[in-house]
Amino acid sequence: MKFKTYIKDLASIFFIILDRVIFRKPRILTSLCYHSISNSNTLVDVTSQLFESQINYLSKNYEFVSADQAQKYLNGKIKLKKPSILLTIDDGYKDVLANLCPYLINKKIPAIFFVLSNPELAKRKELQNNKNLLQIKEVKKILKMGFDIGSHTQSHCNLAQVSDKKLAEEIIFSKNKLQQDLNTKIKYFAYPKGIFSKKAIKACKEAGYGLAFTTEFGVARNTTNLLLIPRISVDSSYNMLGFKAILTRTVIPYFKVKKIIINKITNFNKEDKFMEKIALESNIKSDMLNRPSLVSSLFCAIRMSLDKGGERGIIRCPNFVGPFKLVSKIKKSINYNNYEIGIYKDTGGRKVFIKTWQGKTKNFPYYSLINEYNMAKILSEKIKNAQKGKFRVPRPIGYLKTENSLSAVFEYIDGKPLSKLPLKKQSKIINEAILFLDKLTPTLTKDDKKYIKKRGRFFYLFSLPAIFLYSLSKERESKKTIVSSFLRACYYSVSIFNKNKRFVLVHGDLVPDNIFVSKSHAYILDSEHMKHTFSEYDINYLFISRNGTNLFLEMLKNRKEFVQNAFLSLYIAIQFSTFSDPKTKERVYFDYLKN
Repeated sequence: MKFKTYIKDLASIFFIILDRVIFRKPRILTSLCYHSISNSNTLVDVTSQLFESQINYLSKNYEFVSADQAQKYLNGKIKLKKPSILLTIDDGYKDVLANLCPYLINKKIPAIFFVLSNPELAKRKELQNNKNLLQIKEVKKILKMGFDIGSHTQSHCNLAQVSDKKLAEEIIFSKNKLQQDLNTKIKYFAYPKGIFSKKAIKACKEAGYGLAFTTEFGVARNTTNLLLIPRISVDSSYNMLGFKAILTRTVIPYFKVKKIIINKITNFNKEDKFMEKIALESNIKSDMLNRPSLVSSLFCAIRMSLDKGGERGIIRCPNFVGPFKLVSKIKKSINYNNYEIGIYKDTGGRKVFIKTWQGKTKNFPYYSLINEYNMAKILSEKIKNAQKGKFRVPRPIGYLKTENSLSAVFEYIDGKPLSKLPLKKQSKIINEAILFLDKLTPTLTKDDKKYIKKRGRFFYLFSLPAIFLYSLSKERESKKTIVSSFLRACYYSVSIFNKNKRFVLVHGDLVPDNIFVSKSHAYILDSEHMKHTFSEYDINYLFISRNGTNLFLEMLKNRKEFVQNAFLSLYIAIQFSTFSDPKTKERVYFDYLKN
């Protein structure tokens, strides 16, 4: 728990510093949404001590405004001279009367309380707690203290899931009842949990509300929809550093990206999780697939950090991919469950390999399959033109994309994995494969290179902190090992600027199971990690993953030299330090860092 707090604090400091570098002035109008000031230890609670610290910080940097002043500003009737804060308190919990109101009165801070017109009807499932709610006589006391009162519906229901009649009761009748009970005009509304719909917005307009508040993360401007005012929710998950960070401008894009990702995951059709059949009428395409943009890669990285392990689900081989019908599934000796591979046949009896990715949103395995398909197209063309040599790649026949899947179709190879051959043969062929890719590099054209991942010096240098933080956040056994390895990698990073370093095409995962051997050729498979990078990448990768084994020792006998790139070895090991063999549970990359 403490470690998560440290990571949050680091992120908060990052946003605060970045904000001061990019923006000199804070936002003009920020609405903060509180619920309860108490020590009850529910998510909605903010302790009195923390709340006072937050108010003291706000008092030094902002001006507090009332709901009436905020409305006038948003309508263009007044200008706000200083960055301003509107305090809003949702749900109408009883503790605010004793814990919050006296403090705000003493500080002369205006606020608006959004209460339920019929607290006896409160939907506890939606509130997610059993805290006592304000009754009408207590709401009257708050009103007499000089605070504004707004409607928060009758019962705190989900406005996106109710009938039109119920919607009118919750939005329109709640306003009328509060006006009647309090003998005052109710001008403002807050959507329960920030959930709204087009019908809810329309009902707010018909009811005559001047402003309606959501919990969409953001700031209000005089161009903001008056019935969709964004607010920043403040709860027990924020310490003081986190509170300062959410008030910065630079944090807004992060929350917008996070919302897009979460919405995609939430809106995924659960009943159609994974397809049993990809439509027969779909056409197999054979053009090159686009590489991910920088933005897509960033999304993938954020999603990976947010993923708690439940997103991937079960991947199944579809029964049909275009004209091809499933014959049998292929199980690799090491299966990390990113794809399903099957042998398929068309109506003419032709066999093919098909590799299928399925998921809710595009992630790293999705783009890796794109890379494998593109590399197979490029390499098969180069090999075809050369017309000589031992090595081949399975020829790509085409691909089929749907909203939640990508299937790449390759020619069928009748052979056996290199791991089934004698050790001496394995080492010889792997060494030859590394040399083959090295010699193939000069034949790559500018058009070829557009589709090939480039991993140069600056990529490794700038991505090292990111993979370090990710591995550190996931590590459970020894965080000290990750930290010390990162520091060693920083020390050795100078070596990558050696002018003698060569950049060539490498496989990225050249283990015996990724080479198939037939009578006359050796086929390089699973080129999803293939890239243009340091020439010693593959041998260093094997040194880590197979270090001390008979295979690696045999490989050294067949090589003139073994150049270990200390930085690259540490980088690879940190990158894959969280991985473990699904069968043996061994963590070879982490073990390398420990030794």
